[in-house]
Amino acid sequence: MVSDRVAISSGFIRDFTPEIVRAYLDDILKVASDIPEEYWQLEHFLVPLNLKWELSFCVFFDGAPEAYLIASERRGDIHIHHFMVSSEYRRKGVGAKMLSEIERRAKRQGSNRLTLKVQEDNLLAQAFYLRHGFGILKRGVGEEGKYLLLGKLLVGNRTVAIHQPNYLPWLGYFSKIAKADMFVFLDDVQFTKGGYTNRVKILDAQGPRWITVPVSLHLGDLICEVEVSQGDWVRSHMSILQSCYKNAPRFNEVWNELREIYNGATQRVISELNIYLVGRLCERIGLKKDFRLSSSLGVEGKGDERLVVLMEKVAPGGTYLSGRGGAKYQDPRKFVDAGFGFRYLDFEHPRYDQGREGFQDGLSLLDALFYTGFEGVAGFLKGSNLA
Repeated sequence: MVSDRVAISSGFIRDFTPEIVRAYLDDILKVASDIPEEYWQLEHFLVPLNLKWELSFCVFFDGAPEAYLIASERRGDIHIHHFMVSSEYRRKGVGAKMLSEIERRAKRQGSNRLTLKVQEDNLLAQAFYLRHGFGILKRGVGEEGKYLLLGKLLVGNRTVAIHQPNYLPWLGYFSKIAKADMFVFLDDVQFTKGGYTNRVKILDAQGPRWITVPVSLHLGDLICEVEVSQGDWVRSHMSILQSCYKNAPRFNEVWNELREIYNGATQRVISELNIYLVGRLCERIGLKKDFRLSSSLGVEGKGDERLVVLMEKVAPGGTYLSGRGGAKYQDPRKFVDAGFGFRYLDFEHPRYDQGREGFQDGLSLLDALFYTGFEGVAGFLKGSNLA
């Protein structure tokens, strides 16, 4: 029975039903026959899940299924469990049209987000989903933590923040993440020596001091091209942090988890390192996040014009969230004229006891963590996108 027939190039979509599975099982299994470690059999296709048969579909070409997408409703989201296109029809636009179809079906069910898992080492699949509006929600999920959880918002006026990936940045940076529906790491702009990309201030007994990740670079390198220098910088930074904050009231609470995060900091490119650290800290604080990389979006240009094009890529009709510092060099009229909302981040640095006279703001988030703990930092960001 063809209950939802939709043209897709020279093929057509049919609802994926138990009857279709049984009638075309051999053809369905052939779709993924060249995929290593593919294990789905009849029993996997027939597992009952919420709204599965209303959402799932297959694509027929010349009377046989050559692609399929299995999805279900999961806590209000539509989760894509299995998405396959046969080798003959890959790289022909079929997958993109299938994503459009599942978006249509998800909206019909009243959901506003798609989610799916992809293996961390499957860079081609990641690039495909990032090009089509998905962002990284969580790392290290699934069996043995080998998967990324990706998500895509479907409806609503999304607020987007765009910022270079900085090293262990200050509270205001995390407030920007918290108050945006989507955060784009501007990782394909020129690396600025002496900026915050590879260094940040912390507090020692004498006052603020810098800690810096050593990098090797050439003039004009983009952030996503700059490599972390050889050397045991992780051990050095951990030693400095321990010396500076060992007497802070929440040191013991934070230290063990921070040590685990640092032990996973094996990335060789500074942008990847910073994104990893920011992502892990967001998870621990409880920030919902939808991260994108500007380098994956294929956008050129400079200044506001480039940011406007990035907005057009990720959130047509959305709102751009700017830091207050952006008022020095950004023109809100360019965003408004392009059809976007524009607002500044409303962030006032909280004051907390740093164990000394006076208060030093603008330090790494780690300072607030050591003095107030994870719950304290989450409290500073209360009212934002907390999980």
